[in-house]
Amino acid sequence: MIALSVLFSCNLNQQKANKHEGEIKNNKCFVYPSVIDSLGIKNLYDSARWFVYTLHCDEKYLPKSDTTKFMTFGELPLSFKYANIKHDTLEIIFEFMDNKKAILSSMTRNYKETSTGVGFDIKKKKNLYDF
Repeated sequence: MIALSVLFSCNLNQQKANKHEGEIKNNKCFVYPSVIDSLGIKNLYDSARWFVYTLHCDEKYLPKSDTTKFMTFGELPLSFKYANIKHDTLEIIFEFMDNKKAILSSMTRNYKETSTGVGFDIKKKKNLYDF
């Protein structure tokens, strides 16, 4: 009887774990662009994304198209643009989006330039610069 209850409880825990893993895989926050996944640089992608968000999260976004809109760059979606490898340097570039359009400095009332790219040393996996 005890052995059956132990087996049953272990099976329930395993089913819960499998269900939780499936939920994570279906969550779009955990879906990486195919190039990032294939290069095995998810940690650098996450680091670059976090760096760009934290660099601009409190800055005001003032679009020319809608002068009543008031929000910060931290409230805007950040979309992956591309990754580029030059010699031993990896660059990961993002774009802030407004209504599914990339935000350019000419689209803002204050011509705000944002750093949306990060360069990494591939071998050392260290942040070298932002642009």
